[in-house]
Amino acid sequence: MENQSTEEKKGGKCGGDYKHLVLGKFTQETTQQEIDDLIKGFANLVSLVPPMISFRWGKDVSQENLNQGYTHIFESTFDSTEDIAEYLAHPAHVEYANKLLPKLEKVLVVDYKPVAVHPSAECRTEIDYYFTPVLVFSFMCEPDCLPQQLNKLQLD
Repeated sequence: MENQSTEEKKGGKCGGDYKHLVLGKFTQETTQQEIDDLIKGFANLVSLVPPMISFRWGKDVSQENLNQGYTHIFESTFDSTEDIAEYLAHPAHVEYANKLLPKLEKVLVVDYKPVAVHPSAECRTEIDYYFTPVLVFSFMCEPDCLPQQLNKLQLD
């Protein structure tokens, strides 16, 4: 199971309804090599902690200057808040957190459930299709036009 993709873990493309977000600012004493190693360690938790579905990270690139000093963002995906709790208590996470936290000058942690406004097609539920905008068009049809013929229309 260690090398399973996110899709295999979830049984599909659309799992992972909860996000665990960590914002951090590394201390000035933390070297770039240490930061790189810590990021690799965070990413490795996906293969060590079963409820952790995926991990993404990035550096702040905002032009608004409202980051309050946070420079790095780490996002993990889970199926439930119970899975987040299991992750937090997992020995691999505890060991990793004990390495990461002393290297951070600031840290902010938020768990949330994203709400998709325009979900991708493969992840839409029946209710999403109810609210999907519809393209309306008209065309000319002979008087004896059958519904089956309408179904054969192709849009380019």
